[in-house]
Amino acid sequence: EEGDADAAALRAALDAQRRLVADCQRGHGHERHLLALLVQAEEAGMPTPGLFRDSGWATVTASLVSTSGLRSPALGWFAFGPVARQGVGLGYLLSPDGVALCATSFRGSGAPRAADLAAAVDEACTTLRGAVETLIPAPQPTSKL
Repeated sequence: EEGDADAAALRAALDAQRRLVADCQRGHGHERHLLALLVQAEEAGMPTPGLFRDSGWATVTASLVSTSGLRSPALGWFAFGPVARQGVGLGYLLSPDGVALCATSFRGSGAPRAADLAAAVDEACTTLRGAVETLIPAPQPTSKL
């Protein structure tokens, strides 16, 4: 059944995301800091440092979608930038009332547009809802009669 396949895919995606978050929390999210240094060097008119001409940099920055989320009642919005020029970033703010999303991308990078990502997320939320409802069925009303 389609709902069961979606639920299995959701479970696998959640497991992979937990591993990625744990890696970043251990300091393995270094590409974000390096990209900021590269952009600063370019904006200052400096030559591109050798690190960024190495094939390893191309491998590290192959990520198309980067995400980060927060839970804070003090915030109304949260944004998160892409970790690679050709990528898109998706910041999300979780609250008891829902989720606020902010998609970002570099202008003129040839990357998928942030608006395209936002539209895809909107469509995916519909599918995700069905998968979650398969994993966690709604409680059935009980009669007191």
